[in-house]
Amino acid sequence: MDEFVVVVTLPGTPEHFTRTIEGRVVVGREEACDIRLQHPLVSRRHLEIERSEDGGLVLRDLGSKNGTLVQDQLLTGSFVVTADPTTVQVGPYVLSVSSAAPQGDLTMTQVVTRETAVVQLDRNLHTVSVHGEQLAQRFSPQEFQLLEVLERAAPRAVRSDDIGDAVWGQGQWDTYMLHNLVRRVRRRFDHCDAPTEELIVTVPGVGYLLA
Repeated sequence: MDEFVVVVTLPGTPEHFTRTIEGRVVVGREEACDIRLQHPLVSRRHLEIERSEDGGLVLRDLGSKNGTLVQDQLLTGSFVVTADPTTVQVGPYVLSVSSAAPQGDLTMTQVVTRETAVVQLDRNLHTVSVHGEQLAQRFSPQEFQLLEVLERAAPRAVRSDDIGDAVWGQGQWDTYMLHNLVRRVRRRFDHCDAPTEELIVTVPGVGYLLA
């Protein structure tokens, strides 16, 4: 089967759509792209997805300014899709790339699940809930503060500089510290139904947002 499916979601908004593609697709901001994402963080020609000769799917960043994330890792060169679906981030958009069309209403179910994944904080008890279910994991003060900063701004993205200054204080942190903190918080969500990269979304060139 040459067809594959791309589900596009803008976390924190009702925007989502599905495209069934045959052969090859270019994702980007310019009008000629097969999947057009009109956002300043998306390059004119940002990402290419195509079938390989053996029937697999291959992703290629087309020299985008802000980069492409695949399963929360920066895409360099070509990436052969092994997970089905594979989560790809282009600017603030989350793309779910599947090798075959889902059956029945699966596509809509996947999108609705992402959009209704709500992270709630109890500031008195210092607890975190996802989908209304309290997590057993205990969050450190810095981890909880990260979530507070993102929750207050949701659904908008928060600049990395603003997050770092809020958690550690101006000039008291670096990018490595912030990335480690985000990874630790995502690990707290490992047992949730929603993928962790869709709860705390990386916005390349900006920072993070809480979906």
